[in-house]
Amino acid sequence: MCGLVSSGLGVAICDPFTAGEFASRGVVARRFLPRIDFEFAAVFPPQRRPSPVALELVETLRLALVELDHELMSA
Repeated sequence: MCGLVSSGLGVAICDPFTAGEFASRGVVARRFLPRIDFEFAAVFPPQRRPSPVALELVETLRLALVELDHELMSA
């Protein structure tokens, strides 16, 4: 959808990650109200515990999402 928008073929509602990737191609992200919440999940196999590296990755992503949320709320 952002590819179509960057070609001048309309507008789209998308997540901030996708919109950010297309900023260099002329896509302008604007806040949408009312806010649309979406969730992320990490899925691990039930047969074994996640590795420490996997858990660290999930925590790093969680912190990045919190930071992005703060940035978007203050914009």
